[in-house]
Amino acid sequence: MVDGLYGYIDRRGRYVVEPQFDYAQSRRDGRAYVERDGVGQEWIF
Repeated sequence: MVDGLYGYIDRRGRYVVEPQFDYAQSRRDGRAYVERDGVGQEWIF
């Protein structure tokens, strides 16, 4: 979390998705649920 926003990092700690989400939740199936400005969506990594 940076400045209250969530992003995603790789195993080395480098951002693969810059912090931009108000809420983010990862799942083991390669998908993630994210919210930005109150709108939710599912991403596939």
